[in-house]
Parts: sequence; structure tokens; C-alpha cells
Amino acid sequence: MGNKPKFDDPIGFLYCRYCEELKPLDSKNFYKNQHTSHGFMIYCKVCDDKKRTDRWLSLTSHTVKLNCLYCEKEFWAEKNRVKAGRNKYCSKKCSGKANGVLLAVYNNGEANPRSRLTEKDVREIRKMQQDGVKKKTILEKFNIKSSHFHNIINGRIWKHVV
Repeated sequence: MGNKPKFDDPIGFLYCRYCEELKPLDSKNFYKNQHTSHGFMIYCKVCDDKKRTDRWLSLTSHTVKLNCLYCEKEFWAEKNRVKAGRNKYCSKKCSGKANGVLLAVYNNGEANPRSRLTEKDVREIRKMQQDGVKKKTILEKFNIKSSHFHNIINGRIWKHVV
């Protein structure tokens, strides 16, 4: 009612109000709508489908699509975390870079404040295991758990120590 169009539409064509492309005014490009003067929607079929899908996802999904504040990649995040002010970055790596922390250097080996072993200890554990010392003796000497011992021997942790 009295809405002035934003664009001057040529006869037989219509600008999609979303993507602003000029398309022929027919049922191949636009859905029908009896409430407009020309009988078609103001969004093309592609844009209308996209808008409907986005609206449906926002109502039914527990996740939303965001852009990382550091690398600007798209990623999915849980709605409740976004409402709480979290999930601004796609990964811990981007979060660390944005906050000026080098996570990879901080967490490796002796640099980790929770580390009980030193690189010298790890080398000694590996050498003792190769020499055939019993596992129980090694565990008691270094006060570590069996799973930790196996992770050291198999190279899952302390990879950088040769």
C-alpha cells in the first residue's frame, strides 16, 4: 500500500530485491504471489529458497553459522554458546593468535606448566625400555602411569624428543 519500489523495473523484467539481479518476470525465475501487482514474489526463486532455508534452520537448529573473527572462515557454533558471548573463533589456534598467545609452543614438553617429566627423563625412559628394564621399575622410578609410559614409547606424546 503505497510502497514505492526501490528500482525502476523494466516491463517484463523484475529486480530481485535480495541479489539485485534483473531477471525475466516469469514462473521460471519467481514464485507466484497474488498480493503483488505483477503477481510474483519480489525475491527470485534462488534467493527465496535460501531465505526460507536460513529461517527454518534458525528456528529448528541448535547451531548457527558464524564467521571467525580472526581468519574470517565460516563455522558452525551452538546457539547457547553464542548467546553467552563465546564462539567468536573457529578454533583454539585462531583464538590464541587473536589474543597473542602461541598455543603450540606453550603446550609442548617442558614448556607445559603441568609437565612432570623433562626431556632428559623421556630419553632415559626410552633407553631403559630398549635395554629391557621391567616396565614396573620404570613406572615407580618416574612416578608415571602405565598409559603415560605407553604413550611415550609409542610416540604419541613427547614426539619432539628423539
